[in-house]
Amino acid sequence: MKGTVSFHTRAAIGLCKLTRKVLHLAGKGGTTLPGRIALLLDGDVLATVTRGMHIVLVTGTNGKTTTCRMLERAILQEGKKCLLNRSGANLLPGITAELVCNADGQGRGRVPYAILECDEGALKQVTKRLKSEVIIVTNLFRDQLDRYGEVMHTREEIRKGLLEAPDSILCLNADCILTATLGRDAAGRVCYYGVETPVGEQKEQELSDAKYCLNCGAELDYQYHTYAHLGRYVCPACGFERPSPDVSLLQITAADADSSTALFQIRDETVCAKISLPGVYNLYNVLASVCGGMALGLKPDRMAAAMGSVEAPFGRMEHFSLNGCSIRMILVKNPAGCNQAIEYITGNGEDYGVVFCLNDRT
Repeated sequence: MKGTVSFHTRAAIGLCKLTRKVLHLAGKGGTTLPGRIALLLDGDVLATVTRGMHIVLVTGTNGKTTTCRMLERAILQEGKKCLLNRSGANLLPGITAELVCNADGQGRGRVPYAILECDEGALKQVTKRLKSEVIIVTNLFRDQLDRYGEVMHTREEIRKGLLEAPDSILCLNADCILTATLGRDAAGRVCYYGVETPVGEQKEQELSDAKYCLNCGAELDYQYHTYAHLGRYVCPACGFERPSPDVSLLQITAADADSSTALFQIRDETVCAKISLPGVYNLYNVLASVCGGMALGLKPDRMAAAMGSVEAPFGRMEHFSLNGCSIRMILVKNPAGCNQAIEYITGNGEDYGVVFCLNDRT
């Protein structure tokens, strides 16, 4: 086996690991520079260190981190080992650092599964360099306008990334027309997930990043909304409509400030699951992770059971106590997420105080 890996690859792996170790000793994160060095020494290092691994890439505007945690939990529940880019470094160098540091000296991955959060703009760089088994696209909203501009540009970046992965199984949000229509260009298998019931009070959606049909430009009709432009849509002009989901939420049976219980349809099987995180958008994260797990061949009942033990990633509905005060930290990155956070706060029926913290260091 020793001769199957080039000197450049072994050097890339060794120096990547050494750089991370030195940076950790210096109190630094070591999330990006090690990956840059590895790619500089061997541009094909990702293809080598991921051979034989089950790779899942998760991209989209909102929900990437939580979806990754949920899918990781489901895989661990199956008794299998899994790698996650837990630091949140989701550009090419960060993903490279995680995968290379997971490899042994011969370039073989130490664990069989990797669930990788991937920035929308970086997807095409990553899919060019490794073979993914599954790609999950969560949703598309206006976000990071300084980087992406309008949402259709973000969608085009993701589309380019998907074209580099023709053999990957795509798991797409059927309720988001910007995401669902990415399946039209797919060369391989596509699985959809969505919500089959109205959620909350049905009111006029003031915030929408996709009011019009991507086929003919006519304004879409909605049978119901879940939030923003997500919901059950149809074009009255050309007849284009929301795809039928392979994984769907049938009914929310209970919900409070800390959790939700819901009935899910996973292909031909109906399962009930308690979700340890609150909010409609976390139900979408469950659907995305279960759809990805289904594509990997995980068992529906075990995936459902795993959702009750998922812990919130940093800032994503994270709950903790400080000096006897119960605190819920909610990360907001764009208007759609902000609206959902406000609806959660005002709709849970409890007294509360709100603190707004703005990260404007840059």
